[in-house]
Amino acid sequence: MLRLLPILLALVLAGCSPRPEIRIGLNGWPGYDLLHLANRLGYFTDEGVAVRIVDLTSLADSRRAYERGQVDAIGTTPLEAIIAQGNATEPLQIVQIIDYSDGADVILARSGVTSVADLRGRTVGVEPGSVCLYVLSRALEGAGLGLDDVNLVAQSQTSLDAGLRSGLLDAIVSYPPVSTLIVRDSVATPIYSSASIPGEVVDVLAFNKRMIAERPEEIAGVLRAFYRARAFLDEHPGQAIELMRQRAGLNAEEYAAALGDGIRFVDASGQRAYLGPQGTLRDIIRRTSSLLRRLGVVDTETAPESLYTDRFAGR
Repeated sequence: MLRLLPILLALVLAGCSPRPEIRIGLNGWPGYDLLHLANRLGYFTDEGVAVRIVDLTSLADSRRAYERGQVDAIGTTPLEAIIAQGNATEPLQIVQIIDYSDGADVILARSGVTSVADLRGRTVGVEPGSVCLYVLSRALEGAGLGLDDVNLVAQSQTSLDAGLRSGLLDAIVSYPPVSTLIVRDSVATPIYSSASIPGEVVDVLAFNKRMIAERPEEIAGVLRAFYRARAFLDEHPGQAIELMRQRAGLNAEEYAAALGDGIRFVDASGQRAYLGPQGTLRDIIRRTSSLLRRLGVVDTETAPESLYTDRFAGR
């Protein structure tokens, strides 16, 4: 019996060991900063969930981090989720709509380019494998143009500013905080925004599908912490913005404008309008998947129902 005690003790300790932390990859989009705020305020700890936020520089970087197994979840858009679904070993699913862009995603152009129609034959910088492709495609479509009518140059979000300043690029597709800094410095001006396609550019939280099946209560805890942070922003906007803005490199006024002028948060009660059986996310995924197929980014179109779950959408 004495010989069995160490084995029994090891089994008991193993059963009581904490779950591995949930690694969430986030780029600098202000809507995702609520997860940083939840972390700063200790809300994940309150929910009994160990979370590590991994800071990344762009949507494409977040996607690649997931594909490499470096994170378990990402703040993303359906476009990056579709690409990741085809590249990653572990499939992922969208579990929550964070917000939709209502003017925050923009096309910025140098002097001499005053409309989307003026982009014909011009050089446009676009972050590859990101929702910026979708925004540009929809803008050109509205002007009777297509992606073949412009010269696309693949650029990371952090290098777009330099491309404009050097004259290498005539226009770029961007989003806060990068776009805010470019406009502030008068490097370029907006000629198009996501306000022209309301509700189409959505920001989401997507998790490893296996984690959704095995650790649903922890994911629910992450979401509860997120909504607590959202309530804190509503109740204490000055304090919340001060905690959130530093990562973006914006002053309080600029950050408040980025949150209030171009981003519309989707609360818990609004989730089923996107994630329910007849939700609008289905059409967004279909349209985005079709675009990626036409561009040769993916080989096959994604079945919408495979890319999201309404498990955490409420009833």
